[in-house]
Amino acid sequence: MAMITSVCYVQGVMMGVITGAGSLARGLGPMLMGLLYEHYGPLVTFTTMAGIVMFTVLFTLVFFSRLVPYERYAGKYGPPP
Repeated sequence: MAMITSVCYVQGVMMGVITGAGSLARGLGPMLMGLLYEHYGPLVTFTTMAGIVMFTVLFTLVFFSRLVPYERYAGKYGPPP
């Protein structure tokens, strides 16, 4: 039982961090990209966005093997309480 509670707590913390980061990105992203576009033009803005996308793809490819499907997770720890 302690293992399930511990796993659920970690999952809740991670969900909170991811949600907070997403909210921050949706709030600051357009403002920062707008400033970048205004001061440096479209080439720098689009290059920056392409770099962010490439970083995300690379990050996903590197850590893809660590992703655990829900069915396998639930089979190991049982259903969440």
